[in-house]
Amino acid sequence: MRNILPFRTVLNHSPPHWDQYPEWFVTICTDTPKVNSLCTHGVAEPLLGGIGEYHQNFKWFADIAVLMPDHIHLIISVSRMTTLSEIIRGFKRWSARSDFFSMDSLEETNLN
Repeated sequence: MRNILPFRTVLNHSPPHWDQYPEWFVTICTDTPKVNSLCTHGVAEPLLGGIGEYHQNFKWFADIAVLMPDHIHLIISVSRMTTLSEIIRGFKRWSARSDFFSMDSLEETNLN
């Protein structure tokens, strides 16, 4: 099977040394582009709840979250105690375990 995804350049996500809590613009896409998999009943509320729970647990500081049909836009800050990639990887792992936030699996899933 050939790879149909474009080659992506690895970006340096190191924050500047003078900024203790840098803000990042993050886009997280679904596996199915151009399909409304996030803005549906039973998916949008748990997804936004998960974003809020990450904020309440100080994993990130979310300034804004915009939910689109096939992706999420976030403006977040993370502590220097962790990296942006670790936080996003954890959120994606949680979302994958939740099967894109199906209600059955979400009731038993915790973000911690």
